[in-house]
Amino acid sequence: MKVVIVDDNPADRFMLRDTLAEAGFEDVVTFASLRDAQTGLQEMMHTHFADIAFLDVQLPDGNGFDLCEWLKQEVSSFFPVVMLTGMDSPETRARASRSGADAHLSKPYHPDLLLAHLRRLLTRRLAVDPMVTVTRGIERLQQDGECIQDVQVGGYPVVRSLSWTGATSVHLVKDGDHTRVVKILARSALGSPTEEAFRRETACLAALSHPHLVSVIGHGELDGAPHCLMEFVDGHDLHRYVRIHGALTATEWQSVWQQATSALAYLHERGVVHRDIKPSNLFRAHSGHVKLGDFGVALAVGGDAAIAAGTPVYMAPEQFRNGRVHPSADVYSWGATAYQLATGHPPFAADSPMGLLHQHMSCQPPAIKRDELNPTLVSLVGCCLAKNPAERPSAVELAAAVAGSDIR
Repeated sequence: MKVVIVDDNPADRFMLRDTLAEAGFEDVVTFASLRDAQTGLQEMMHTHFADIAFLDVQLPDGNGFDLCEWLKQEVSSFFPVVMLTGMDSPETRARASRSGADAHLSKPYHPDLLLAHLRRLLTRRLAVDPMVTVTRGIERLQQDGECIQDVQVGGYPVVRSLSWTGATSVHLVKDGDHTRVVKILARSALGSPTEEAFRRETACLAALSHPHLVSVIGHGELDGAPHCLMEFVDGHDLHRYVRIHGALTATEWQSVWQQATSALAYLHERGVVHRDIKPSNLFRAHSGHVKLGDFGVALAVGGDAAIAAGTPVYMAPEQFRNGRVHPSADVYSWGATAYQLATGHPPFAADSPMGLLHQHMSCQPPAIKRDELNPTLVSLVGCCLAKNPAERPSAVELAAAVAGSDIR
C-alpha cells in the first residue's frame, strides 16, 4: 500500500512517517507544499497511484482542502483522504467535510487513532469497489508473498492492490501457485469509451506473443465486468527506477534498448501501433528482463484516432493532432524514452500540453553527454526525435542497430 503525506512541517512529516513505518507501511511519499504535491501526484497517475493521503490543512502555498477536492475529482470520489490540523475548530471540520475528506485528525494525534483511521478507510475502499470482497477487517494489510487476509478480487486472493483509478483497479493476486496481475474495469465504466479501450487492450495483448511483451494469461468477465489476467513482472517500471536511482548505466541502457526495440519491431511488423511508449510502460524484472505493457490506446497501423492519445512528455508532434497513426510516432516516443533513461530526465519539459507541443514541434533537446554510452545508439536517439516522421528510422532498424553490438 502506498501512502501520501502533504505537510510543510518537517517534524510532523517525520513523526507520521515513523508511525506508519512501525505499522508496516514503508511505501510513503511526502510533499511539503501544495504545488509539489500536485506535480508529484500527477506524475504518480502514470505509474502506481497512492492508496490514501494525509493532508495538512495549512500549506505555505495553499491549503489541504483544495488538494482534497482535486484528488476526489481527478482520482476517484472513493479515494480516502485524512485532513490534519493543529488548529481544530467546528469551521475547520465543516470545511474538511465539504471538501470531501473522509476523516479529520487534530495534532498531536495518538498513533493508535491514526492507524485506526488508516485501516478503516483502506478497508472501506476495498469494500466500495464492486469487484473487491472483504469478508472481515484487514488485520494484516500486506506481507511479502502472502495474501491480504480474507480479501479476494474476482475469486483471486489478493497479495496487494497496485493501483486504483475511477475506472479500473489493478491487483497482484494468487492464481494457484503463481502470482499474477489482474486488471478489472469498474462497473461504473461499463458502456463508456473506457470500456471500449479496456477491451481493445485485452484483445490486442491476447493476440500477441513475444518474450518482451507482457503476456495475457486469460480474460473474460468477472461478476459482470471485463477483466484481464496477466503475467506478473517481479521488478519495477523504468520510470520509477530512474526517479529513484537516476539514469541507467551504459550496460543497462543498451540492454533495455535491445529488448524494448525488439518488442516494438514485433508490434509494427504485425500492424500494431502502441501510441504510449514511455518509461512507466516498460517493466524490468530483477533479472534484467524487460517487458512492454499497457496497450490501452493501441491501434492498427493507419487506424483513425478519434482523439489524441498518449503521454504529452513522450508524444510525437503529429500525435498531438487527431488523424491516422503510424509506427513512426512510436519511434519518436521511444527516442524520448531512451533519452530519459540515458539522462535521468525527459528531452522536453513544460507546464502545459501546449508548451510541450511547442517544444516537440520546434526545439531540439540538449545533447546526451555520456561518453560511456554506445555512440551509435546515442546518435539514433536524435534520429528518433526528428520532427519529420519520414526522417525517423524504423523499429526494425533500431533493433538491428544494437543486435550486433557488444554490451558495454
